[in-house]
Amino acid sequence: LSSLILERAGLVGCCEFHDEPSEHMSGEGIADLVETLHDRAKALDKKIWLVDHHVMEAGLFEGKVVAVRDGNGSHLETE
Repeated sequence: LSSLILERAGLVGCCEFHDEPSEHMSGEGIADLVETLHDRAKALDKKIWLVDHHVMEAGLFEGKVVAVRDGNGSHLETE
């Protein structure tokens, strides 16, 4: 929806956020999703953030940020 609104306003966003798109997907579906989003990021020259509870190991990611909660509270770790 946000892409449509931006397009109608003559604007182009530089990034996209996808919140838990792998809900109810199989492992194969998740792999296809990651590949599709990777191709989309390259084709549109965008940064795409994939926010999910599933651990996704794919060589297509430029990096990973993990939210960790421990005895000291919550913090982010980059990989």
